[in-house]
Amino acid sequence: MCQAAALALLAVVLAANVYRAATQSFTTDEAYTANLYLHAPFRDVLTLYDANNHVLNTLLLRLSAAALGVSELTLRLPSLLGGAAYLIAALLLAQRLLGRGPLFLLAFAALALNPFVLDHLSAARGYGTGLGLYLWAVYLLDRYAEAPDRRWLVACAVALALSVAANLVFVFPGAALVAAATPLVLRHGGVPGLVDQLALPGIAVAFVLLVIPLAHARPGNFYFGAASLAGTLDGLVVASFYHSTPDQSDGGVAFPALRRALRLAAPGVAAAVCLVSAVAAARMGWRLARGGGPPVAAPGRLLLLAGGSLTGAALLAEAVHRLWDVPLPFMRTAIYFLPLFTLASFALAASTPGRRPRVAALALAALFFGLCTAQYALQWNTRYYLEWPHEARMKTAMRRLAAEARRNGAPLRVGATVYLEPSVNFYARLYGIPMNRVGLEGPVPGLDYYLLAGEDRALAGRLGLRPLFEDGFGELLLAARLR
Repeated sequence: MCQAAALALLAVVLAANVYRAATQSFTTDEAYTANLYLHAPFRDVLTLYDANNHVLNTLLLRLSAAALGVSELTLRLPSLLGGAAYLIAALLLAQRLLGRGPLFLLAFAALALNPFVLDHLSAARGYGTGLGLYLWAVYLLDRYAEAPDRRWLVACAVALALSVAANLVFVFPGAALVAAATPLVLRHGGVPGLVDQLALPGIAVAFVLLVIPLAHARPGNFYFGAASLAGTLDGLVVASFYHSTPDQSDGGVAFPALRRALRLAAPGVAAAVCLVSAVAAARMGWRLARGGGPPVAAPGRLLLLAGGSLTGAALLAEAVHRLWDVPLPFMRTAIYFLPLFTLASFALAASTPGRRPRVAALALAALFFGLCTAQYALQWNTRYYLEWPHEARMKTAMRRLAAEARRNGAPLRVGATVYLEPSVNFYARLYGIPMNRVGLEGPVPGLDYYLLAGEDRALAGRLGLRPLFEDGFGELLLAARLR
């Protein structure tokens, strides 16, 4: 029964991801990547480095567009495939950890329904692809630990390298996963297994895909992040529990009291899980390093892998931040912490010694993640991406602008709020809108049409503009100059 329900949930989420990819407007960050790399010479993908250039995702985006044409759906196809990989790996890991009962269904729902994670399982960035490949690396390592076979280990190395190539943010959890898995690999495959089957294949794949792009990277390319791990955590809490109200107010469809309670409880729960799982993972690693003893059960193995990766990634990010002043992960660049926290929490509860303490720990995990999943479900959304609310209906606005261009029969002079420029340029090319680029650096006076978002909407009154289209949720306004 629970297995069937989990498969049904997986099918529903997959269908929703495809629907979102086909219908939601292209966002600024997606459009920036497409504008810069889609029609450029191939060498630019490797030599023109930018934080938006998630190399594997950019290569797959170009391949999809070449084979199927340019549309929101085709450019998001790599992320959809990565999202499918993530959901399947999440289901398999939850099953290995908790069997096929109600707790398995709850764990899978918690992994599959987080609205912030869902955003990146369809948006044309490298996060969904990287997340899917990373979770498969965890799964393959667990398979190897259960039944050692070098093929599992080599496949894990390739998946881990590809996840980093899909998005460089996975270098922290990737390195932490290798460190956490080292005692398991040494126990079953010795030094040759660690070096020849895990380290070298992963380094080789990552080197081929990333060596040229990273040779052109500069410290200034890495500009997005938090100033502290507390900021990292709060960003993920807000993204997960306040998804239905991008302004973080307590209105909207979700229960205000529930998300306030979760926001208060989450930091303490996260700190406790990180601390306890770090100690437990270290003890498990020490036991494995010493050799002997009975085989490690799935909860213990996944506590080592997920719990070790959770704390290890946080420590690595903090170390790099202190040594080289690189911003700490924040929002989407910290997205891997969400499934790792969920897996580590259930693994910690399921591996608690003693029947009664284990039952109590599992009950607490079920209570917390039951409330989290209820909040996730209340925020179910197929209309917008949290980080780009202003562009929820950009496609509609640009179609209206295309109609104005056909009516006018002449190139349009368009002004736009600065951060909308990539989306405006993307849709102008997609819809064949003849448009002068004058004014796209900002909404200057004297142009024909204006796309305004946020505080810039007030310019409509000052410039005497006539509204043509307005999105109240995303605060997007298309207006024309009075003639």
